[in-house]
Amino acid sequence: MQATLLKSEMVKQGLTQKSLAELIGIKDTTLSHKMTGKTSFTVAEAVQIMDALGLDEETAVQIFLN
Repeated sequence: MQATLLKSEMVKQGLTQKSLAELIGIKDTTLSHKMTGKTSFTVAEAVQIMDALGLDEETAVQIFLN
C-alpha cells in the first residue's frame, strides 16, 4: 500500500480522508487505519477508490499492490 501516492491522488481530486471515506461508505477512522497499514483494503474498497479518484489501472496497481 502506497499511502503517499494515494494521498497525492486525493489532493488532485480535492478530497480529504473524510470525504473519500464517505464516498466509499466507510468511516474516516477505518480509512485512516487502512491507509496506515493497520488493516487492509478489500478488493471492493480498492475498486471504489479507483472509481472515486478516476484512477487508471496502472496507478491503482502502484497504490494497492506495491
